[in-house]
Amino acid sequence: MTITSDAPGRVRTVVADPTRSAAWRSPLVAPLALAGAALLGALVVRVVDPNVAGHYPVCLSLTLTGTYCPFCGGLRAVHDLMLGNVAGAFGMNPLVVLGLPFLGLAWWRWMRRAARGARVIARTPTWPAWVTFGVIAAFWVARNIPALQGWLAP
Repeated sequence: MTITSDAPGRVRTVVADPTRSAAWRSPLVAPLALAGAALLGALVVRVVDPNVAGHYPVCLSLTLTGTYCPFCGGLRAVHDLMLGNVAGAFGMNPLVVLGLPFLGLAWWRWMRRAARGARVIARTPTWPAWVTFGVIAAFWVARNIPALQGWLAP
């Protein structure tokens, strides 16, 4: 930004640098920022072990109701994935392990659309969201059934 003045205390011209502000309007900024934040978060979870008590807050659902939420064990699953232990991650939270490839695919589609300059918010069917919510709800119920807790509890 350039500011010039013809007298002390008076601003005459304000000119914004068009190349600098245009970079932040690029459609690739949001998906790349999200990828960077996710990678940073995964690296923190890799370094700061969630299996050690006191590093992360406890699950509010587990504390208040005594039942496992669909994401209980998710941090431990990500920690195991970052260490290359897929079986351990699946044992902590199979929903997170199975859901991460779908999130990656959604991010990739977003990135492709942004790179082509296409409208990012496209008209998409609502059934994938309903299926996702249904799977999460079914998993939430199933992991709290006593007979299934040996397989689904974190």
